[in-house]
Amino acid sequence: PTCSPPYAIMDGRPRTLGATSRQRRSPRPGRGTPAAAQAPRGADDAAGSGATAKPTAAAPDPAGADAANDPERPDRGRLYWGYLVGMTLLSVAIVQAVPNPVLLLTVLGAVTFVFSPIYYALNTWAVTHLIDDPALRPSRWALAVAFVGIAFLVAVAVLLLSLQ
Repeated sequence: PTCSPPYAIMDGRPRTLGATSRQRRSPRPGRGTPAAAQAPRGADDAAGSGATAKPTAAAPDPAGADAANDPERPDRGRLYWGYLVGMTLLSVAIVQAVPNPVLLLTVLGAVTFVFSPIYYALNTWAVTHLIDDPALRPSRWALAVAFVGIAFLVAVAVLLLSLQ
């Protein structure tokens, strides 16, 4: 469908923001959280007892009647809808402030291109510092390619800015 990319952006970003927010608020195993918070849902409540913990909430209705109250749904919350409304209002304001679409896309393309080395560097930092298992981290060869890519993006961004 022709509306798929805009829908993916309009729906995917607030879902990601909501999921990130929920993940940041939840207790993390191994970081000073109590043992009870580390146990997965439905885990044995006593070692070897065979009894499982009772669920904390009723299962949602298969027909979807209770979907609005399901805490596992990332699209049900003030953060999601606030982000959508904010993004829509900001988009309308930008289009009203810059009515020339060619100028708008040129400026947005340049800004995106200038900031891309920062995102690339942050991504490289994240995969080298936030992944605990060394087997899952990038190899030295992949890191060398990443650093060459970051240097290339910085050089081209500087060139772009100097030519403007």
